[in-house]
Amino acid sequence: MRLHRAPKVILLKMTQNPPKPIDDPQREEELLQNILRKNRELQNGILDENLIRNFFVSQIEAGKMLQRELSLPENKEELENISIKGYPSLDAVRNDINILDESILNELANTLTNKNTNSKKECLKSKNVILTREWKRSSEMNKKGENTVNVEIVRMKALKDCLDKVCDLFNF
Repeated sequence: MRLHRAPKVILLKMTQNPPKPIDDPQREEELLQNILRKNRELQNGILDENLIRNFFVSQIEAGKMLQRELSLPENKEELENISIKGYPSLDAVRNDINILDESILNELANTLTNKNTNSKKECLKSKNVILTREWKRSSEMNKKGENTVNVEIVRMKALKDCLDKVCDLFNF
């Protein structure tokens, strides 16, 4: 999931000299154009580029929401505890996200053509199952002291927003 990379991104952005900003409209537009190009190359049946753009904008916004929360002074300790093992640089995380984006595009195409999820109602039901599972996982992490409640609330809101965007793809 893209959202799980956001903590690594903000940690690596903040260790740059000077720190990189959370918002980078030019980079975000380049990223969106690359995703749209990749979708055309994949020929996976998603012809509505606005649908793809809106979906990935929500993914990007969710990541930035979490980055903003983690960059607050009260979350300094949590930020310092983020593991960047396997990611020697911000570019390495971004390359991983680019690979993930292709998987997300394929999964999005599968979701839209899945006979088992053919209505918004069924999608919302699946969304609730995912959110319940993630909330339980989050609660366990909080009990172990692995993250702060504030960061998890923001992460859950971001996840909910992304899942809402997926369900909005179903017009019936």
